[in-house]
Amino acid sequence: MEQEIKEPFNYLGYYDTYNMHQSIKNMTEEDWLYWTHRQEAFKDYHGSTKCIPILRDDSYSKNERGEETIFYNEFKKDIIKIEKYLNQVLGKGEIIRAEIPLLPAGTKVNPHYDDTESFVIQHRVHIPIITSPELIFTIDGIDKNLKIGEIWEIDNTKMHGVNNPSDIDRIHLIVDFKKAPSNLL
Repeated sequence: MEQEIKEPFNYLGYYDTYNMHQSIKNMTEEDWLYWTHRQEAFKDYHGSTKCIPILRDDSYSKNERGEETIFYNEFKKDIIKIEKYLNQVLGKGEIIRAEIPLLPAGTKVNPHYDDTESFVIQHRVHIPIITSPELIFTIDGIDKNLKIGEIWEIDNTKMHGVNNPSDIDRIHLIVDFKKAPSNLL
């Protein structure tokens, strides 16, 4: 099963991120430092980030639903709504991983590509919750500013990185969506 995305960025629609934004405002520094695996395991790329895990798969290689974390209930309603929407636009499936990374002001995610099998066959979706017009997401040489609430499927198997020269922290919801297998009749 191969990923159907053909472009580095695939616009899928809009989602109202107000509730997630309110929840994020209540997160403490301790919450942001609860799970440091992402920035430690991938420090060359994500070393300056912080992350709130929602559905967690430390290996990023399982093709099954990740572990619900202590933050799951806070974001459960949004995850369910987004999953329902992705079922409409991408086809029947489920969200198997979900996290909310924070890229601090004045930092970047160094260019890299993700090469686990799961990333090749799942749909990686970004929804900006807090961002800036100055922030640039680059995939395969194409630069884009993703706006709050826009739903973007990205091809993270291509070289990609993010530059945040602004004075605000960038926060996205990232989900990995696994399509259900097609039934052969």
